[in-house]
This record gives sequence, C-alpha cells and structure tokens, in this order.
Amino acid sequence: MICYHTIDKPIENGVNLSSNLYLYPWDCPDEFIAEGEKLINTYSIKEVDFWECEPRSDAGIYDKRTSCSTISLSFTDLVYDGEAFVGVYIKRINRILYFGQSGVTIINKSEYVGGWGDITEGVEYYLANNNQTK
Repeated sequence: MICYHTIDKPIENGVNLSSNLYLYPWDCPDEFIAEGEKLINTYSIKEVDFWECEPRSDAGIYDKRTSCSTISLSFTDLVYDGEAFVGVYIKRINRILYFGQSGVTIINKSEYVGGWGDITEGVEYYLANNNQTK
C-alpha cells in the first residue's frame, strides 16, 4: 500500500512542505500495513470552518459561526518518518497533522471592517478518535 515517507531533500515526485521537509509516495512494507490500517480505522480528521467578528467598540458586532465536517482517512494519507507513522498529510493545505498535535489552524482572511470590527475567517483541522463517544 502506498503512503508518504518524509525526507530532507527534494526528489522526483516529492512534495515540498518546507525548506528541509519533503514527502514522497512510498510503498509501505507489509509489516507496517496492520499498524497503518489500525490508525485509519481509529482516526478521522475533523474540519471546522469558522467566521468570527470581534468588535473594537461598543457599537461593533460580536458574532461567531462554525461548520464542521469529518474527513475519513485512507492509507495514502499516512506519513511515515522511517521509524513510525507520525501523522497524516492534509493535501488541501499541504501540511502534516502530527499525532499528538492539538490541531492545525489556517487563517484565510483577517481584516478590519468599519462598524463591525475585526473579521477572521479560517479553518481548523483536528484528529478525532472514531472510538470515543460524543
């Protein structure tokens, strides 16, 4: 099964994440497949889109809106670092969400709107445990 492997230099078919971190498609050895399948059955990604207005004065507006969705994982989302699976690659933001990390927040827009206040739009990604009851 194909997943991603980290490397510190560019290679053909690699994905550049930062100046010294790249991912490349990797044919996962059979001895790691059971561990990978356990991870994709245990976790999913919770995606929370948000819009927030924070007033600068008493005449401003406070409002916060969110919408949530769940993204199922597949084996091709897993990232292996040479010792273990360390997280999942979120292609749409070109970032790794590491296991144990609280989350990844991407701010799409942050501006002041006269009469309203400071407007922030963005999205947050979290690893959700599928086995926990809500």
